[in-house]
Amino acid sequence: MIRSACDVGQNFARAFLINKFSRKRGSFITAKLTHDTDLLQHLAGSYAETVWGTGANFLWHRHGEEPMTDDTAVISGVLHNGTMFTQTLTSCGSAYERNLHIFGTKGEILTEIHGSEIRIRYSNGQTELVPAPNLSGGGHNGADLLTLRDFLDYVDSGERKPRWPERILSSVMVPMAALEKRLVETGKWYRSVIRANESSR
Repeated sequence: MIRSACDVGQNFARAFLINKFSRKRGSFITAKLTHDTDLLQHLAGSYAETVWGTGANFLWHRHGEEPMTDDTAVISGVLHNGTMFTQTLTSCGSAYERNLHIFGTKGEILTEIHGSEIRIRYSNGQTELVPAPNLSGGGHNGADLLTLRDFLDYVDSGERKPRWPERILSSVMVPMAALEKRLVETGKWYRSVIRANESSR
């Protein structure tokens, strides 16, 4: 099982929910949780088969009007390989944190994505700390710079076909499904898009 929790903190939320995401309902959930979903599925080596979620606006109202985007979300689901997962998004905390907790048969792996270490707790009670410094610099704990470098390498290669469309699709579909506020069979939809993409080549 994988448990992912994102709290953007009140300072970030005040600046972005009141301004950047004040126009379109649901865009904040998609913008924030897509990153977490991408990492979750990458680590599990699978994609979401079924997803259920819901969202609400508890804190950030613009000029006393009805909120145009949700600031809180709860998502649960099952990956294609059988791994269960949960995701939460809040904007009420004191700091910007992204926590990931992986439960396995031999122990647990815990980390704060913006942190510099990974904690491993074995089922026998032993604990191990693994250093995980940001070696690349830049935002998202170095991922922004790595993504930019990879994109520029892709452009320089002269390749003229989509790169990893399935990764992008699988990451976006989970928070989008959660906005439906019902159980969504994302796996069937995902496979149909992939098959259509492959047949068009």
